[in-house]
Amino acid sequence: MNDELFTEMYHLMLSMNDRLIHVESDMTEFKQEMTEFKQDMIGFKQEMIEFKQEITEEIVEIKQEITDLKQDMNNLQQKVTDLELMIENEVKRDIHILAENHMNVIEKVNAAIPLVDKQDLHDIQIRYVINKVDQLERDVRLLQSA
Repeated sequence: MNDELFTEMYHLMLSMNDRLIHVESDMTEFKQEMTEFKQDMIGFKQEMIEFKQEITEEIVEIKQEITDLKQDMNNLQQKVTDLELMIENEVKRDIHILAENHMNVIEKVNAAIPLVDKQDLHDIQIRYVINKVDQLERDVRLLQSA
């Protein structure tokens, strides 16, 4: 019985030893996987740091562009204000002067129109007479050659 017990205990110990070896192997594999995971996490952390730096740089650039746009808008608003003042002060005054003198110009134009009409009528009459004279000269030449 002692031998049987001893043999059974021996087999149990061998089985436990096999299991322990298997557990140690699993633990070694687990440690390797954890080491790889830690390395992956370190790489991920480094990528996140780089990404954060890129985002921070882009935000700084965007803020600068916004500042530049605000400055441009302020400059544009100032130019618009200057144009409005110029229109109010100079153009309105010039329009008023033109309106005052408008009647004089209209009167002068109306006075000049009949003269132009008469000149055109005289030009037409002269062209008619020249054409008639040309026709008569051709008729005379035809009669002389016949």
